[in-house]
Amino acid sequence: MRTFTLGLTLTLVSLVPIRGADSLTLARLLALAGEQARRFEQDFARVVSDEDYVQSANGSRYIAPLHRRTRAEMFFMWLPEEAIWLTIRNVLVADGRVVPGSSGRLNGALRDGAERLPRLRRLVDESARFNLGRTFRNFNYPTQVLSYLDPVLQPHFAFTRAGRERVNGIDAWRVNYEERTTPTVIQGDGADRISRGTVWIAEHDGTVLRTQLDLIIPVREIDRLRLD
Repeated sequence: MRTFTLGLTLTLVSLVPIRGADSLTLARLLALAGEQARRFEQDFARVVSDEDYVQSANGSRYIAPLHRRTRAEMFFMWLPEEAIWLTIRNVLVADGRVVPGSSGRLNGALRDGAERLPRLRRLVDESARFNLGRTFRNFNYPTQVLSYLDPVLQPHFAFTRAGRERVNGIDAWRVNYEERTTPTVIQGDGADRISRGTVWIAEHDGTVLRTQLDLIIPVREIDRLRLD
């Protein structure tokens, strides 16, 4: 079966100086990354930030070359019961145009008491219309691959160490991963979407410096792809 791979690279900034040792095992490196992921889930559980996001899509006769730039409010919320990040991108400006009704929408949802979570989930879907593509709308967030390093999800992936590299002046290990179990973390129209890619992990404490996600999609499903 032929497949189509959609790639997404996201960079996380770390200020921790690294002094590495080649003797560190992959198991220890993943254990450190898992500890950092858990700590990140606690420390970063509810954070609002600003985002300047540039998207591009290039392809064959099925995908017209497109570019989009958005400015948004981002809200990150860890849901421990589901072991997932709820990440909201409230788009304020799309391609230089102010999005009507966007101002104050996130704050309103956060103040909504018992209905807060359902309203935040609706906001995720509403903002997804600004993402290029139909099949892969709601996974392009900086925290997506971080969840794969949580000790609960690590067993679902195969990890291999791929050498040393410097990221933003910091020494790190490059670790490749590929999803091995079903159902997969990312679903599209009820079908599995296999995740694979690379994480750059600081050896000193397991801090994730950069992530790359390649989503594997059967070519026959790309035939149905339409970009907004």
